[in-house]
Amino acid sequence: MLIQVAADRVASCLNNDFALYRYSGSQFVVLSNTPDSHITSILQQSIKDALSEPIELSDMALILDVTINRETNLVRRGLIEKLTQLSKKRVASHA
Repeated sequence: MLIQVAADRVASCLNNDFALYRYSGSQFVVLSNTPDSHITSILQQSIKDALSEPIELSDMALILDVTINRETNLVRRGLIEKLTQLSKKRVASHA
């Protein structure tokens, strides 16, 4: 349920120029559908604000830990490598 709520919140911030993908566990990736679409600092803040709202579960409210990294000019091969690096960095920061 938490993953779905997070995905719905991120998706609500995006227009048709972007696509949302679940990368790993609780990690998501937002990719541009066109070369001219960029994730602006305003969009980045909107996503962060949406995810920082508490999620009500039964008798408790959960607050998500949000980290956003913005990368530009990634080609497909570079994207795979960068996502792998981000995943390893995320795992190491929680160890």
